[in-house]
Amino acid sequence: MKITKGKIILLVIVAYFTYFAIVNVNKEKDYNKDILEKVTIVTDGKVDEKNEGKIVLVSGKIKYDQLVSFMELDESFGTIRITRKVEDYQK
Repeated sequence: MKITKGKIILLVIVAYFTYFAIVNVNKEKDYNKDILEKVTIVTDGKVDEKNEGKIVLVSGKIKYDQLVSFMELDESFGTIRITRKVEDYQK
């Protein structure tokens, strides 16, 4: 097998992108560790006043006891329903 100038250039490019990918993966791991140190993890899914103003990660099992109705489809499904409440504080 003959080593040509094109193969050497291709090998250098592949090596460069491999190195770049490895460096970025390590940066992401460090970034994720920093985020996890700042986050409060809640496993019971209940609101607690001591977590006000903090970044909160809610984990656990979701329980539902009622059907969700979709008027557009004229159907009801036994599924979870997520309601997002946004509050805007202004001075």
